[in-house]
Amino acid sequence: MEERYCDWTLSNYLLEDGQWLDRRLICIDDQGQVTSQSYRELRTRVIKAANVLRSLGIKKGDRVCISLEDYSEFFIVLWGCILTGAIAVPTAKADTEQILRDVSAALLVEHGDGKYEVAHVSFAMLQNGTADHDWETDMHAEDVIAILFTSGSTGKSKGVQLTAGNLLANIRGNIQTLQLGEEDKFLNWLPLNHCTAFVQFHLMPVCLHAEQVHIAVDYILKQPYRWADLMSKWKTTISWAPNFAFKMAGAEDDRKTSVDLSALRHLISAGEMATFSAFDTFEQKYKPCGLKEKVLSVSWGMTETCGMILHSDGWRDNVRVKNTISSGKTIPGITIREEGELFVNGDAVVRNYLNVEKITEDFYDGWLRTGDCGTVCGDVVSITGRKKDIIIKNGRNVSCVELEEGISQRCRIPLGFLICTVEPDLERGTDRVYLFTDETKVWDKEKIQVEIGRIMAENYGFTFDSLMFIRESNIPKTAIGKIKRNQLKKMVWTAPKKNVEKRESSRKNQNDICEMISLWENVLKLQPVHADDNFFRIGGTSAMIPFLLDEIEKKFGCRLKISDIFLAPTVSELLAILEPNYACSHLSKTNNAYIFDI
Repeated sequence: MEERYCDWTLSNYLLEDGQWLDRRLICIDDQGQVTSQSYRELRTRVIKAANVLRSLGIKKGDRVCISLEDYSEFFIVLWGCILTGAIAVPTAKADTEQILRDVSAALLVEHGDGKYEVAHVSFAMLQNGTADHDWETDMHAEDVIAILFTSGSTGKSKGVQLTAGNLLANIRGNIQTLQLGEEDKFLNWLPLNHCTAFVQFHLMPVCLHAEQVHIAVDYILKQPYRWADLMSKWKTTISWAPNFAFKMAGAEDDRKTSVDLSALRHLISAGEMATFSAFDTFEQKYKPCGLKEKVLSVSWGMTETCGMILHSDGWRDNVRVKNTISSGKTIPGITIREEGELFVNGDAVVRNYLNVEKITEDFYDGWLRTGDCGTVCGDVVSITGRKKDIIIKNGRNVSCVELEEGISQRCRIPLGFLICTVEPDLERGTDRVYLFTDETKVWDKEKIQVEIGRIMAENYGFTFDSLMFIRESNIPKTAIGKIKRNQLKKMVWTAPKKNVEKRESSRKNQNDICEMISLWENVLKLQPVHADDNFFRIGGTSAMIPFLLDEIEKKFGCRLKISDIFLAPTVSELLAILEPNYACSHLSKTNNAYIFDI
């Protein structure tokens, strides 16, 4: 980026005249419909929106929640906020009510009926303004541009206040590290309330005056090969995704080998642990399609750092811990030190959270406590694990405390009697989630297992690996009553378990078992699969479920719901749903719920 840009504000980049305004911003919805607008058209619509916002009394520092699924509309409102000095707060529909309260919103932009007790306006109304823009934005480095929340659920997630200085420091550092320019073409298919999608794949290409493509999440998850198809179609030079997407796209069959990925310069894994096996499979599959060496790489960052701040040079030379591969060097302006865990400092690092009057324990003397463990050797940083109780699964971050409260509020377990622990699985590159509850507070162990699985599936996008019933007196605590989560987690491996006895299947059901197992093996790309294997324990993700349901419908002529996989996560239990008679002979009702007898 040219030196003369160093003192610019974000609004300067959008308001600058030039031929770059003819470049395109492309959005693709969940049905594959394409909406394309030039930056010139975007700017005109943004100015209209900004003028309407001002006429509504929105001023600098006011918080505007944006609940719009159409990306092209979202961008217009976002930049309307930036031009007026308002603080943009992206929200998912499920989170809107909670976030409105947390941020004390002055306005909500949505397509709904205004059911919330806050001033609201439709997107169409924001386009009734004039295109006059004979005014300048009064913006300073310390001004908050946006508030992003650290998880997508409605529990007690943290609102991270991203300032103009934070954002521009991160953007400039990434541009320099990745050697990006105006001729690059960005492609993103992750939600825009995710920091990397928001900062590196929207704000950064605007600052570069580069083209960008944004795709609805469901359109890719339904058919993962579309990711490569669209990178080929739009001549993408840079894209990203969490590790599970590389696993899915690499495991697809060979029906889509005609794509051309030769334009790609950076294909980045971020958002969860990156695994050697996922990268190796993906690279081998797409090498014949022009995928160059060192295009695949690993990045690391946090919402509190405005997204990516570590980048590797390729991936095969990275430090490897079992099946996981670490990150690399920091972007300019970032310093990392190791004191039992990693601490980060720099202009891209935020200084506090929303609604926290005093400096929290995560911030000390300008340093952010990341909660991740690692080593710093010269200018290379290797991520080796996690110290905080944060679950990172399928690209989502959820704290254990948040999960406990969310589940307790939605089912009949008293608050404080459900405990969550997490353990990174370095072999599979994901997290294992263990839940513990006091068996005396549960009315029906079998029903509560199903209920918790449903709640987690619907609200968090993943389920638990094990649910344990334990006497309250055996829960390890400190002298002041704080739960010793790490010590509790060790009980998973040491305590005796009482499993419900499983019955053998009858011979007439054996063919169905074999057929269902074969379907699972094809979807998971894994052999062998057994009748009592838990879908999520053996590598299944929520993103794979649509494929499995399609295959089951073709073979058995019955359409299951996504929630059925969470409620019946084994071959045996799925067959019980398809065939009631099978349930009597084979269904194990407590597939992964154990009673600890300590």
